[in-house]
Amino acid sequence: MNTLTHRNLRTRAHRRGFSLIEMLIALTITATLLTAALSALDTAFKSYKFTTDSASTHVVSRIVVHRINSIVRNGVEFGPEMPEDFLPETDPPFESDHLTFVAREDEENLIRVIGRVERREVDDLNDGPFALWYEEETYTNGTLTASEERPLLTGLLAATFFLRYDDLGVVSSITTDLTIKPNDFRESIAIHAGNLGDAPIIRLVSTINPRRIEYDD
Repeated sequence: MNTLTHRNLRTRAHRRGFSLIEMLIALTITATLLTAALSALDTAFKSYKFTTDSASTHVVSRIVVHRINSIVRNGVEFGPEMPEDFLPETDPPFESDHLTFVAREDEENLIRVIGRVERREVDDLNDGPFALWYEEETYTNGTLTASEERPLLTGLLAATFFLRYDDLGVVSSITTDLTIKPNDFRESIAIHAGNLGDAPIIRLVSTINPRRIEYDD
């Protein structure tokens, strides 16, 4: 009787639960699986950000180029003026880091609005090395009465305007050449999810002719 009771107690003790080693092994496996799942989720999220930010930059860049084309189409008196030693028949297009134009003119009220699209260097290299800015100055009877400026596009690797002139020194066509680096959060991705590669560089080139070419009498 005592022997049977002793065996029952041993059996119950053996069936009571897992040993400490078994529990540690199970916890280790669970932690490993959770870590792998969270890492995969983090990579997927940052890949999504990588793609959407690149696509967003592409759309914004195209909008900016379209805006510049509209300016060229509807503006007059474009600058910079043709250099004195420039030969429009033989020289390549004149390169400039800015473009000036008359955006609006009200001869009755003596109001003249001068616009300027300009490439500028930036302090934060994460937004550069260049940015494209728009400036506008309003003159009333020859006196500056108002001015404003705002950024058009950041993350530029290059931004150049190529101007062609006719025989009279008037701008006949303008080419806008922009090279943009998408803001793809690459550093954050590389740290947390490994190297997913560089986002493709965006280059947009557009040539447009002014709709209104005015000559002095």
